Amino acid sequence: MTSWVIPLILITPLVLALTILFLKPLRNLHIYLTLLYSAIHLAASIYLINFQESFSNYFKADSLNTIFLLVLSVVFIAVAVYSISFFAHKEEEKHIERSWKYHVFLLLFVASLDGILLSSHIGMLWVFLEASTLFSAMLVYYYTGKRALEATWKYIFICSIGISFAFIGIILLSIGCIGGSGGEIELFWQSLNVNAKHINPFWLKMAFPFLLLGFGTKMGLAPMQNWLPDAYAESPSPATAIISATLVNAAFIGVLRVHKVMIMAGLGFYSNTLLLLMGFMSLLIPAVFILRSKNYKRMLAYSSVEHMGIVAIGTSIGGVGLFAALLHMIGHSLIKAAFFLNSGNIFCLFHSKRIKDVTGLLKVSPANAWLWVASFVGICAFPPFVTFISELLIIKELLGKSIILTIIFCVMLTAIIYGIARNVISMISGDPRHAESHGDDKLPLTGYVPQIVLLGMAVWLGLYIPSFLLDMLNNAVKFMGE
Repeated sequence: MTSWVIPLILITPLVLALTILFLKPLRNLHIYLTLLYSAIHLAASIYLINFQESFSNYFKADSLNTIFLLVLSVVFIAVAVYSISFFAHKEEEKHIERSWKYHVFLLLFVASLDGILLSSHIGMLWVFLEASTLFSAMLVYYYTGKRALEATWKYIFICSIGISFAFIGIILLSIGCIGGSGGEIELFWQSLNVNAKHINPFWLKMAFPFLLLGFGTKMGLAPMQNWLPDAYAESPSPATAIISATLVNAAFIGVLRVHKVMIMAGLGFYSNTLLLLMGFMSLLIPAVFILRSKNYKRMLAYSSVEHMGIVAIGTSIGGVGLFAALLHMIGHSLIKAAFFLNSGNIFCLFHSKRIKDVTGLLKVSPANAWLWVASFVGICAFPPFVTFISELLIIKELLGKSIILTIIFCVMLTAIIYGIARNVISMISGDPRHAESHGDDKLPLTGYVPQIVLLGMAVWLGLYIPSFLLDMLNNAVKFMGE
């Protein structure tokens, strides 16, 4: 069935971005248009969950991507609401003339994510993945300083290398499709899955590592994660929130779709092994670098690498592990978005991103202090947050595979939790430095509500997973095995 909703969410942000570009002198127009589209996007996502339609042959909603669309919608609307207060704060007033650019590229970035998620052709997914790099790079460069420029070029350079790896993987896959026993096979995901056993296994095995490295770069998997700390540290906090919570998910769906082809081809053990290896590498690096973090946004970036490693490990286990990986992805997106949004409040209060400059947060702003602690509790997978359930399921399944790997997994997580806890405690405790400079830095309600709602949803899912979401997760796991 042909959908009118898919072109709506792909084209509308382009129209709104052009409207903002031509009517930028109208104050706050960009804010209202972004809010409007975030509401439209949420409604469209709910529609596509219930009516999994397609548009042409290149875009299709299915049991897998509708989960990611829903997460994107929730995070997007939270970021749109939070941006109202963030860019109105006096700390951001010196950049107010550039705020319309932020909203333009935010809209285009969301459109590129929709393209990635809904693409039914590997080549189309690759095109939108490249577009997401360009649009998000402009968000990273928002402050235009020397550090922002360095972070932007590093982001573009590393992600371009990753995209190049993915392109090589697509070429190798194409060779396997031409030289397979079933004749020439199209590069649509459905065709690849149906004809997976006819793809030349040699070329498929050659293609998968390149595709995994390519998509894994944008996902933040080691060893291609180096762009995350700089990009996350230098971009505005609402931009960091949506990049950290949704871009990694969009890249993850590319990994999942290629992994499914491997499973259908009878090469699941091969792809599972590589996913497991990259997953543990992605735990090792944060375990080392979080302890040395001096910037709280960089600390959260390394935490993202950790959680992508957890997701990769859960995916490699399959079955309940895959269910847990998808659930963990949802929890991570909600909590990490709240964490980064709250980091924006802390920056507005202390005018610094250095951990040592932030002390006495509990005295300066109790609300932000408790949100900071709640985000820490959630991202470190303590109950009652949903991440506790997902990590517990992954540990249980991993224990059935290997006791040694389970011990390594738990030791690395413990080291990461210690590193984050040490920094969080130092930031909220003690007496504030230069306390007199924080007294008039009051934040409006829109600076708190999005984080409260996101964290509340993560707690709700930890206590009770609604039947519709449970069905979506089970259908996604089933879809991966079909």
